[in-house]
Amino acid sequence: LHPLQPYLPASWRDLRGTYSAQAHFQTRGLSRQEIRAALQGMATVEFQNISWTWFDPMSALSRVVPGGMKLPRSEPYLRKLSASLRFDGPSVNASTSPVSWAGAQWSLAGTYNFDGKANLRVRVDLRGLANHTFIGESPVAPPSHWEVHLVGPLNKLTVAPPEQVFRLSP
Repeated sequence: LHPLQPYLPASWRDLRGTYSAQAHFQTRGLSRQEIRAALQGMATVEFQNISWTWFDPMSALSRVVPGGMKLPRSEPYLRKLSASLRFDGPSVNASTSPVSWAGAQWSLAGTYNFDGKANLRVRVDLRGLANHTFIGESPVAPPSHWEVHLVGPLNKLTVAPPEQVFRLSP
């Protein structure tokens, strides 16, 4: 994953792993602008053995969750992740298959515009964490799902304002 590192957030710069992709594109036009505007295509990307040295997604999620919820530390690697990309003019729509990681089911969906801006939604199904989650010192049942919205350039993603970040499900 080394070639992707300049496009990723700073906390992901130590990202390791491999990927392979298959794609089909079509477009028309003479200028770069015409070609970009008419671009259509589909791609499938398979990521394998993804690991972070310093970044822990569960800890990152815990920091932005209201109420002091503490989550277990993530496993240091993710064995496999599949992503589908749909190219439609000046934007790419992405989604991943749900993946089990650190007892939760994670998925990602969103849009990346060729102007460099991304709008991503990370959805985490936490029902598998019911016995491992704490608020303060008391064990509590976590909400069944969390949704976090990330916006901005891929290498400088920020969490959307708190009132827009979470949709807690009973």
